Amino acid sequence: MSPHSVQFCLSVRRGDTQWDEAAVLRLGRVLEEGHTVRRSPKEFPNLFRAKKKIAKAKWNGAIVAESELFEEVEGNVYFPIEKVNTDYIKQETDHTTVCPWKGTANYYTIEVDGEKNENAAWTYHEPKEAARNIKDHVAFWAGVEVTTTLEDY
Repeated sequence: MSPHSVQFCLSVRRGDTQWDEAAVLRLGRVLEEGHTVRRSPKEFPNLFRAKKKIAKAKWNGAIVAESELFEEVEGNVYFPIEKVNTDYIKQETDHTTVCPWKGTANYYTIEVDGEKNENAAWTYHEPKEAARNIKDHVAFWAGVEVTTTLEDY
């Protein structure tokens, strides 16, 4: 190992990582001085601050879906079906659309406090091979506010 080698072990779950600029500069100075850094990450505690990315879908004041595991495709957030609040997804409608590479989308009505938002959620029951990552996932539109934010672990 060269004198400028750095050994760090960082384990971060799915999500984003932010750099602490001061810690990176401090580590850089140590390396410029020709030191071998064989220290635990605890000696540079702020080098990485792990963040998780959370997606939420909200309509009419209710959170209809929330998850840190989701897929983003063509600007849409697809939530795993088990992270969707089934109290608000009331019924599948007759409406469908066809995407040439994803397949046929089936739509659902959302109902919160007696108000309905027809065709506001959709899923691909049998997506094409290119879209297999969104099988058993649900996306939203038509006034449903979908946000992704970074939060500390």
